[in-house]
Amino acid sequence: MLARALGVTAAEIPTSVWRDRVHPDDRAAMAELVGIALAHRAPFDTEFRIVRPSGEPTWLQIKGQVDVTPDGRAYVFGSTADITERKQMESRLRLADRLIAAGTLAAGVAHEINNPLTYVLGSIHLMRRRLASHPGARTAVDELLTQMLDGIERIRTVVADVRRFARKDDEEDLVVVDPRAVCASAIRIVSADVRHRATLTAEYADDTPNVLANDARLVQVIVNLIVNASQAMPERAVDANRIVIRTRRRWPGEVVIEVEDNGAGIPQDVVPQLFDPFFTTKPIGLGTGLGLSVCQGIVAALGGRIDVSSALGRGSVFSVVLPAADAAHVTPPPPVPIVAAAPNGSGERVLVIDDEPVLRRILASSLSSSGYVVDEASNGRAGLDLATSRTAYRAIVCDVMMPDVDGATLYEQLVEHDPSLAARIVFISGGAVTPRARELLQRPEVHVLHKPFELDDLLGAIERITV
Repeated sequence: MLARALGVTAAEIPTSVWRDRVHPDDRAAMAELVGIALAHRAPFDTEFRIVRPSGEPTWLQIKGQVDVTPDGRAYVFGSTADITERKQMESRLRLADRLIAAGTLAAGVAHEINNPLTYVLGSIHLMRRRLASHPGARTAVDELLTQMLDGIERIRTVVADVRRFARKDDEEDLVVVDPRAVCASAIRIVSADVRHRATLTAEYADDTPNVLANDARLVQVIVNLIVNASQAMPERAVDANRIVIRTRRRWPGEVVIEVEDNGAGIPQDVVPQLFDPFFTTKPIGLGTGLGLSVCQGIVAALGGRIDVSSALGRGSVFSVVLPAADAAHVTPPPPVPIVAAAPNGSGERVLVIDDEPVLRRILASSLSSSGYVVDEASNGRAGLDLATSRTAYRAIVCDVMMPDVDGATLYEQLVEHDPSLAARIVFISGGAVTPRARELLQRPEVHVLHKPFELDDLLGAIERITV
């Protein structure tokens, strides 16, 4: 079975498996596993990826043991199963569950965005009125600008949290993350929905260790547990329903994230079934029965577990127990660079391509006030025509997602026309929603600014472009 899965003969397995066929990202772990199994002659059960001769990745599960022949040759005996379809299904279920949760919270997220937007716009109108009637009202203007910046920062935080929550599993490897930051992100995502049902508080121990995780998936776990807790609340005053999120160190090598509620509680005979796929105690329309099963899979993949303690009428505590990040994984933060104000232009010409009229005009006005001569294009095709004309552009500021000719298409055509001009594009992105756009923004030679950004960020990006 193993030889057939790899696309090799049985005689080729000893060299081909470990040197050529195991996926590059899994080779180190597999080599370590084989070394341990060989040293202890212990059975093992593992899942890993191989690459077929066609280049297609395949997931395998091997249950077996490593042994040594009298002449010193190591060999593996046991059983092998192709689990690619199961892995693909698990990935689809994780994404489907995340999308269900995101849909449930969409109205609350929109509410959180609209609130700061409303007072940002209100502050702008008030500032214009005060300037018209009191040109010297510097203090009042500063106060309004402070409110505007506060609102923009709230929008930035909400959008960043939602983007992190919705990120696909394959967009990020395991990194060292702070459980307290993960919980804070989850709380911001659910707060608009939960605050009408319960009081949500957080208690973070100062000595909470970091963990090695995919932060998007860990946020998904905490969001799911908080939403479950809020839905378990009886109909009563909001301040009578309480949800507490805690982080703490349990043992030297363990971290605990707790989600505690004082809701209805869970019958003891139901607790063993909580993590079974498609099992749910929620009314029809409120759950798929996959949330806790998906959460358990995510936590188990990180080497942890989820413990449950519950009493009818008193509430429940769901404890996510994870191994603390090994000291070898923790890297010191990079030194904070001293950033000087970005220099202004000196009459160089810049092309701005964006199909959003307001944003395009703001970018053009900002660059003009900073010493650049600006041409504007309202779509990718018009921008491509201007870029390939005889005009010499110091830089091209281009949106990524546009109808007809998008940023990726424009970039590819400029690479063919004039590679040096393509190298002077600064892409601005509010999120890459297509595979082509994601591939474009992942190229190391491409300059990208993620919205929202400040004028100094844009001026600095233009300055860093090599002419």
